[in-house]
Amino acid sequence: MASGNTGLVRIGLGPAPTRVLLAGIVARINEHWPNISLEMMSGHTAQLAEALLQRELDLLVCPPLDVRQEAIASEPLLEARIVVIVSAGHPLLAEPPSDISGLFKHPIATTFLETRYLSILRDDYGIDLSAQVGRVVCSDFEMLVQVVANSSRLFTAGPRFAFAEEIAAGHLRVVDLDVPFKHIIQLHTNRDAYPLPAVTQVTDIIRQAFADIRATEAAR
Repeated sequence: MASGNTGLVRIGLGPAPTRVLLAGIVARINEHWPNISLEMMSGHTAQLAEALLQRELDLLVCPPLDVRQEAIASEPLLEARIVVIVSAGHPLLAEPPSDISGLFKHPIATTFLETRYLSILRDDYGIDLSAQVGRVVCSDFEMLVQVVANSSRLFTAGPRFAFAEEIAAGHLRVVDLDVPFKHIIQLHTNRDAYPLPAVTQVTDIIRQAFADIRATEAAR
């Protein structure tokens, strides 16, 4: 364990990182550090942050935490433009709205939204998602993508890389609308945790995975 070649590393991941990075991160770790064991947890940011504070997780990859915690150290991994995503036959493609308010004439399908986004929608645009009729909330990102791809009413939003495969295949399309805020992903660790070498090895692999995504986003 002291050499960093073995040990258990417990990782928490938000919905978008889970969908895009999980398989690749596991493959890299198995290739470079085959004796390191992994435990993965996906869920809402608040739940993951509590697990990190309780030492049930070693690393957390998700949006910024809603509440500042002195015990948690955070570093930026990615800041990406948010795009609006719909199925190929959605009416928003033919008549894109001029602003965010017009977008919400259609019901949204989303994972559990962070408090930061809910506050922006409420305070800046007067949109209360809890009152929206027909919305769909789904904790499973894979299921969410399938729901949107098969609906002519629902839309979703997020970083483009999270939907890249379906966009390339033509199952999902990007609406021509400039969303005025970005998707931010950070790496969170417990300041008080003992710095195990295995955790450091996994952290470096996660950083490299996000560096690859940043390079792809910059090339677009």
